[in-house]
Amino acid sequence: MIVQVPLFRDQLAAGASVESVHAALTAHYAGQSIVEVVALDVSAKMARVDAVELAGKDTMKLFVFGQPDGEHINLVALLDNLGKGASGAAVQNMDLMLAA
Repeated sequence: MIVQVPLFRDQLAAGASVESVHAALTAHYAGQSIVEVVALDVSAKMARVDAVELAGKDTMKLFVFGQPDGEHINLVALLDNLGKGASGAAVQNMDLMLAA
């Protein structure tokens, strides 16, 4: 499954850029074993996001796309929605509770 969230630059904090959004996501998900924030240089070279790449896996990839002077920054999440269902969420919540 591919989920896209367009961010409008004029509604973000002043100076928000593709790089700053990517850096914020990278910092937030640092150390997470199930979420990968794909490097900007890798994302920029992609012709398309492969919707079946994570089929059967309980992981997620986050991509940040956008032009330096564009009006939008696009966040794209790639995941297997069957693996991210209620049972996957329960395991993630248990991990969070045990880590605290």
